[in-house]
Amino acid sequence: MRLTTFLRYFPSGAVRVIIPAHAADSWFSARLLRHPVGDRRRRHGPGLSRARYPPESRRRDQRSGRVSGEPESIVVPARTARSLSLSRDGRTMLYGTAATETTLVIATYDRVSGVMGSPQVLLGGAQQIDYIDVSPDAKWVAFGTADRQEDLFLVRTDGTGFRQLTDDGYRDRGPRWSPDGSRLMFYSNRGGPYNLWSIRPDGSRLEIVARSQEPLLRPTWSPDGRLVMAKNFDRGSLIMIDLEKPIEQRVQELKGTEGLGLIPQAWSPDGRFVAAALETGDKAANIFMVTPAGQVRRMPVGSDIWEGALAWLPDSSGVLFGASRIGINLLDVATGKVRQVAARPRVEVPSLALSDDGRTIVFTEMRMVGDLWIMAKGR
Repeated sequence: MRLTTFLRYFPSGAVRVIIPAHAADSWFSARLLRHPVGDRRRRHGPGLSRARYPPESRRRDQRSGRVSGEPESIVVPARTARSLSLSRDGRTMLYGTAATETTLVIATYDRVSGVMGSPQVLLGGAQQIDYIDVSPDAKWVAFGTADRQEDLFLVRTDGTGFRQLTDDGYRDRGPRWSPDGSRLMFYSNRGGPYNLWSIRPDGSRLEIVARSQEPLLRPTWSPDGRLVMAKNFDRGSLIMIDLEKPIEQRVQELKGTEGLGLIPQAWSPDGRFVAAALETGDKAANIFMVTPAGQVRRMPVGSDIWEGALAWLPDSSGVLFGASRIGINLLDVATGKVRQVAARPRVEVPSLALSDDGRTIVFTEMRMVGDLWIMAKGR
C-alpha cells in the first residue's frame, strides 16, 4: 500500500521528516529524522518532496541537503499510518489508520427467479479472506488469506468445522475444488516460481500438479476434471494443462492469447467457455469468453468487475459477477444483457462462488475502515 512522506518545519530551522517504514512485526512505523534545511533550490533526497520553505528555515546550512541524526521509530497500532502531521512544537503527532476488513458471506440463490436470499456471515474479523470456492456438494468453502502469511483454509457452509490446510511461509493462493470434490488445486511459490499444486481436504497428499519456469497462476478445472486452464504471468497468456499427460508434458500455451493478460476464473458446466477477466486494477468493464482452443470473445458488462468474482449458472446460460461499488450482477451469455441480483453499494465483492446445484452463493464483502489518532511525546 502506498504511503507518503510528510515534512513539518519548526521555528528552530529544523524539519521533521516522517518516513513510513516496514517494521519487523509487519506493522508500519513512522520514522522521524532531523533535517538541516536548505533554500528553495535545495537538492532533493530520496522520498523527500519539493516544498516552499518558511523564512525561519533558512537559519541552517543552505547548501546541505543531507539527513542528520539517528532515526527514531514510532510503532503505531495499525498496518497503515497515513496523513501524518506534527504539531509545531514537535510533541504531538496526528495520523490516520486504515485497514481492510473482509467478511465471508453465504446466501441462498433461486436460479429460476434469480433472487438471492438474505446474506448470513460465515466468517469475519481481522484476516483478509480471498480466493474462495465452494465444494461441489455445497458443504464446504475453501479460501485463502491475503495476509502476512498466505495459507489455505476450509469452513463448512453452516459455519462449523474451521480447518487450516497449509501453515508455512509459502504463498498459497487460489484454491479450486476438483469436480469430484476429492482435491483442491492452488498456486504456490513453494519450490521456486509459482506453480500449480494440489492437496486433499484433510490436508494430506500435497503434491505438484504442473511445473513451469514461468509463474503459473489462477487455475480453473474443466467440468470433467481432465484439463485445467491457468495464466502464465510472465507472458500474459493462457495455459492449458492436460492432467492425463506426464507432468513434464502437461503445460501448453494457448496460441493467440499471449499478451492479453486475461485471468481465467470459471469453466462453464457445459465445457464450452471459460469466463475470464482482466486484473481488477485495470478497471475493465468486460467479461471474456475463452474457448478451450483459445478463441476469445469480449462481452461488455457496463461496470468495473472483480476478476475473482465470476461464477457460472448450472445451465451455463449466465455468469454471476461482482460489480465494483454496485453488488452482484448477472450476465446473460446469449443476449449480453446484465441485470442486478443483489445491491451491495457500500462494499466491494472481490470473490464469489456458486454451488454446482446453483442454490448456494458464497462471496466476500470488503470494506475499508479507519480512525484518527493523536500521539503525544513521552506517553
